[in-house]
Amino acid sequence: MKLFSFCIERPVFATVLSLLLVALGLLAYPYLEWRFYPTVFKPVLTIQTSYLGASASEMETEVTNRLEDALSTVPDVEWMWSRSAANTSHIELHFKPLSQGDFVADQSQVLQAISGVKLPDAVQQPLVYMGGEGQNQLFFLGVSDPFMTQTQLLNYAHQILQKQLQEVPGVANIAVWSASSALRIALKPIPLARLGLTPIDVVQRLSDNQLSMPVGSLLTQDEIIPINSNLKLSSITDFQNLVIGDFKGHVVRLGDLATVFMGQQSLSKIYSEVNGKPGIVVVVSSADSANPITVGAALSQRIQEMQATAPMGMHIQTVLDISEILKDSVIEVMWTILEAVVLVTIVTLLFLRNWRAAVIPTVTIPICLIATLAVMFVCKFSVNVMTLLAMVLAVGLVVDDAIVVLENNYRHLEAGTLPRQAAAVGIREISFVVIAMTLCLVAVYLPVGFIEGDWAVYFQQFAFTLSGAVLISGFVALTLSPMLCAYLLRAPKQPKGNSYFERIKQRYLASVRQVLRYRYGVIVVLLGLMLTSFWFLKKLPQELMPPSDAGIIINFVRGPSMANSQTVVEKNQKILAKVQALPEVMATLSFAGGQYGPGNMAFNFIRLQNQRALSTAEVAAKITQFDQEEPGISGGAMSYDINSDSDSFNPGSLSFYVSGLVPYDRLYVEGQKLVDALSQWPGVRNVSLSTSSIQQYDVSINRLHAAQLQVPVANIVSTLSILFGGQQLTESYEVSGALYPIIVQLPKKQLADFSVLQQIEVQNLMGKLFPLSEFVTVVPALGGAYRMHNMLLPSVQVYLTVNTEQGVTNGEVVQKINELARTTLSQGVQVSYGSDILSMLSSNHSMALIVIFGLIFVYLVLAALFESFLDPLIVLFTVPFSMGGALALLYWTGGTLNMLTGIALVTLIGLITKHGVLIVRFANEQRQKGLMLEEAIIEAVGIRLRPILMTTATMVFGAIPFLFSRGVDAAGRFQMGVVMVAGLLVGTLFSLWVVPLVYRIFAPLKRRN
Repeated sequence: MKLFSFCIERPVFATVLSLLLVALGLLAYPYLEWRFYPTVFKPVLTIQTSYLGASASEMETEVTNRLEDALSTVPDVEWMWSRSAANTSHIELHFKPLSQGDFVADQSQVLQAISGVKLPDAVQQPLVYMGGEGQNQLFFLGVSDPFMTQTQLLNYAHQILQKQLQEVPGVANIAVWSASSALRIALKPIPLARLGLTPIDVVQRLSDNQLSMPVGSLLTQDEIIPINSNLKLSSITDFQNLVIGDFKGHVVRLGDLATVFMGQQSLSKIYSEVNGKPGIVVVVSSADSANPITVGAALSQRIQEMQATAPMGMHIQTVLDISEILKDSVIEVMWTILEAVVLVTIVTLLFLRNWRAAVIPTVTIPICLIATLAVMFVCKFSVNVMTLLAMVLAVGLVVDDAIVVLENNYRHLEAGTLPRQAAAVGIREISFVVIAMTLCLVAVYLPVGFIEGDWAVYFQQFAFTLSGAVLISGFVALTLSPMLCAYLLRAPKQPKGNSYFERIKQRYLASVRQVLRYRYGVIVVLLGLMLTSFWFLKKLPQELMPPSDAGIIINFVRGPSMANSQTVVEKNQKILAKVQALPEVMATLSFAGGQYGPGNMAFNFIRLQNQRALSTAEVAAKITQFDQEEPGISGGAMSYDINSDSDSFNPGSLSFYVSGLVPYDRLYVEGQKLVDALSQWPGVRNVSLSTSSIQQYDVSINRLHAAQLQVPVANIVSTLSILFGGQQLTESYEVSGALYPIIVQLPKKQLADFSVLQQIEVQNLMGKLFPLSEFVTVVPALGGAYRMHNMLLPSVQVYLTVNTEQGVTNGEVVQKINELARTTLSQGVQVSYGSDILSMLSSNHSMALIVIFGLIFVYLVLAALFESFLDPLIVLFTVPFSMGGALALLYWTGGTLNMLTGIALVTLIGLITKHGVLIVRFANEQRQKGLMLEEAIIEAVGIRLRPILMTTATMVFGAIPFLFSRGVDAAGRFQMGVVMVAGLLVGTLFSLWVVPLVYRIFAPLKRRN
């Protein structure tokens, strides 16, 4: 307390203290990184394995199951998911919140577990990389050139574009969405049989002639001369002339047995277009630790440089730039801070009607905001949306403490005290209150430090930034503000204050007397209102984060299960022509087939104009209508949500799994039952299974007959694999530094049926040839195009789009899914969720704990400061009503319980306690002076009415810019503003009448203690 009085006597000292805080903030600013969201370390590993020619079921049993069994022993895995498809296995490991050091240790265990798995010889070495499917996608580029073929474009993308973009710091992965090229060797069954050779012979000769090994050096007496080996086949002509064998003394070359050509790696149609014209799609993803805004700026610069040096006619277009959208959102929040500063300054001036008085609280705003930068530097925070949101709220909060000091000082001036004496007396009276108010807001955030998870980082950066600003504001209010009051303020001309305010005050005091008179009836009403608050809490839907409108639409077009990509592409092109005719559409990217999506599905990424008449949801509804008008396909369009954890190829805004230790056929049936039930609910649309039973064939081998004829079963299986799956050689075909896989397979036109089995022969141990059809039986069957596992359980995935136009949220959808699952699914089958839903459920649980422990911490801090266990109960009694008012308005405006509204609710606890502290502290002082109980209450609320109204006004007007938010996260900021404004207004009203009432009831109990 002596320091605060000392600052009044030493104005230079007080000024220097604040200037030091400003200097520390300015010193820290250059070292703060600008980001969209805080840096969140996401410990995710993906294991990708290729097995050319393997079906989904073979991939599951031979690769995925074996890998999962080994990976199940890896510690700290929170969620494991896998998808087995033809030729590929995809496994994702999502770890619990870990430090980077612990994650490195777990990675080594993953690699060790994989290395110990025995996989078939033809399986390529599993690739392990960080991140999940579709994670951190930042740039979508379209590359087109009317003078280049698709193969030439692809070569340019791999050899030039991909390598140069990979050099940009922060780039994690570059995916080229287009048909990859390969040297294809299409076998001719009839010449093979006529010349007495088998597919195995062809593969063996090719492997022998594609060896890559050093030959050595020539050693002379004086020097060592290296020998350059040129053992690989270096042209298509070399391949055609390769000798495979001889037939009756005649040399048989590869060109006699097969057609050799450069073609598409996959025989299924792979389609990519840029703005409706042939081109390739390049997707750039940033690393988890990288700043997407900085990476985006560097990428934009690199793309401009590459466009300047690209071949004439080539166009490298940035169709989707997520980083630019993120940057605009950050700038929008910065404007919100400026708007809050202006509003708070105006409110302060209007209340005090004295420019000298208005300067004192206003000057604390830049001091506290700049000094908070030093707190962010010490905590290793970045300047991001969450820390900026904290600063928006801080604008109103940092003024509060100064206003309380100013108003108390002004009150003494009105009573005729000289300015310096008024400052000294005022700071002695109010210092306890300022310290208590500051500590309450800090205490409410203490539980935040004990939570974990991705969203916990967001909450912590908001909470600790705001806490730092409040601590600084408390210090400034107790040092600089009283000094400014002593030297700036003058005695008012009307000592008794403004007559209009006096009339309001007298009417208020009269109403307080009536409340005290009928206190027990009022208590009954209050208890009823408290129950209403719990009703709103239960009724409000829940989600992790409100949806963000980035002006991007994802449209998926799905054909029947058996449809190939060519059929779907034709349908999609008709739809795309309608989409591109919409005036709201700026650019489009389209893709179908390949490893980035099912063969019966096409994806359209649509960027909308920044200035448009229709909202993103309205344009998406139009595009969905286009999908529904096209016969033979299903589809839908939805807004691309930056806040969503779903991957880009999820044809819906939400997905879940139907899992169980049962055959897949039963899972398909159970999953379809749940899909049918969900489709009847208007809260969702476009509900579909990831895959269903489709036409397949089961191949069996007559092992007895093969043994009798001495034909190895391995020869039969290898021949089938070469013919239908394609055999990829270990070595690649090199052209101008580019490597292309070499694939031996039947021509595409001969893969339509099994008649080729009668033409191809296999060799027995004696060298005799037999038709393959003698040993192979083919039976039609049904099976899935995918085999999925969720937490090791066989699963089918259900996709759906949440009908946000109806006000439905993810939390409501999860509740509906659980409800329908209990009544629809059979025993042994259950619903399970992925990481996005698990995060939402976990966050809701953690948020409840934060609120509970926040109240406990505030109570304990107040109990220590007041030296009483009853006074904190009086102060906190209004918190449920404040939160109830916030929840009610949130419900009526269609809001949700999410991370941002949860942050606002927790903040309300600290803000509303300020009013109670003011009233209870002064009521206690009046009673110590000898006033009767009710007289002390009336005196206290009369004295504290003006600072309560002033602080409420500044906090409300500081939060009002949230209600007019624009940009990507506008919905979340609006809901946050609703909670803050409604909670503060309702909480203040209840503080003014309920705190005196509760004090009147509890005070006699306190006297007995």
